Amino acid sequence: MVQWISPLDNSIVIASKVKILRNIKGIKFTKMLNEEEFNNLSSMVLGHLKEVDILDKCYVVKLKDGEEKIIDYYKENFGLIKYFENKDNLIFIMNKNGEFNILLNEEEHIGIECTNSGLSLREVYSKVDKLDDLIEEKIHYSFDSELGYLTSNIKNLGTALRAKVFIHLPLLSSNNLIRIIKNALKEEGITLKSIYNSGNKDVGNIYEVSNIKTLGMSEKDILDSLISITNKLILREKNQRDNLSEDEYIELKDYILRALGVLRNTYSIDRDEALKYLSYVRLGVELGIIEDLSLKSVNSAMIEIQPDMINNSSIKKRDIQSLKIERAKIIRNALNT
Repeated sequence: MVQWISPLDNSIVIASKVKILRNIKGIKFTKMLNEEEFNNLSSMVLGHLKEVDILDKCYVVKLKDGEEKIIDYYKENFGLIKYFENKDNLIFIMNKNGEFNILLNEEEHIGIECTNSGLSLREVYSKVDKLDDLIEEKIHYSFDSELGYLTSNIKNLGTALRAKVFIHLPLLSSNNLIRIIKNALKEEGITLKSIYNSGNKDVGNIYEVSNIKTLGMSEKDILDSLISITNKLILREKNQRDNLSEDEYIELKDYILRALGVLRNTYSIDRDEALKYLSYVRLGVELGIIEDLSLKSVNSAMIEIQPDMINNSSIKKRDIQSLKIERAKIIRNALNT
């Protein structure tokens, strides 16, 4: 099971993720490699991972061999959705216990990432750092004493560390405060963005908080800054909840229970509507309004209703109507147990 699906507590913070990027000294950046060079790089790194006892604990997926289903699963994990560069040569190494992932030949030679429940950036970084140290026992990284770790994208120079927190902010979103907060955080070198979108509209009230700067800051500085910002967001969201008037609370409770009723009885539903209602069901669990559901059930439903996830369970790709019917079935099963 993916580690962060089961929440550590009833916090509005869903998960924390850390990824570090590394290139190997003396080897051209990924985008400049030819097929033979990709193969040589992959063989070398996989060999070293085996030597330090990492590989035996992992599944190794080579996309060019057509094994894309695990990647589709990975892409849909709460906003870790992304386009994989160099897809023909990408190797995805997934720990069997869901503790970490290593990507070879993506945007850089090596990407090491870990995700876990709640606001756990320091713990997650510690796992990634230990893996990084193990790999560095066998591999010399591209490093400059002034610029730090060298990367093909100048935005990643320095620590080459990307830290993210996934957080549920339904009240801040419904009160239209998100845009103001986004602009303010940008000034502090922090990005706040919705992980699900419909055109230019945020959907689902789940946001990614992440660092922009990697150069001129230590790993500790980046993590401390992101943790501080996240705690402020938690406080602002909780204040919105705590300051509801009696009438506002009754209206919110009614909407939450209506959303639960719709989802438990729907026969066909599109993704955006499902995410909207699931967000409020999640809020109901967080507030104790809904007592017969766990956050784990809601988290799992939010993942499983994504189109790639639904299509993975099918022999052939589903049409839009079939997707909507299957999505409703998944939600009913998740929320009626």
